[in-house]
Amino acid sequence: MDLAEIVAREQIRDTIARYNHFGDRGFFDDMVEQFHPDGELELADSAARYRGRDELRDFFIGVSESFAAAGRPHAHIRHCVTNTLIRVDAGAARADSYFHVITDAGLDHWGRYR
Repeated sequence: MDLAEIVAREQIRDTIARYNHFGDRGFFDDMVEQFHPDGELELADSAARYRGRDELRDFFIGVSESFAAAGRPHAHIRHCVTNTLIRVDAGAARADSYFHVITDAGLDHWGRYR
């Protein structure tokens, strides 16, 4: 492993951490900055896809508003990310991680980042 790969791996870990910390605090503008400008979020349990920072921001704000409207404002929400596997090959990288989300009510949901 060379220095460039080590730097890439740390940048990926930092991006994942920033995404989750900003989201947990409701800093959606900062959160969507972690995506490429035409980045995409695909939800595994639906056919929904959100592309680009504007759609992503609107989606995250909508989720926050729907929790509040359902009486679940989640004063405390924490994403816990584990087992991040990073592959770097020929100038491209891919990361896979597991996550679970803890709220005031306990375990809320879980999944995988790719």
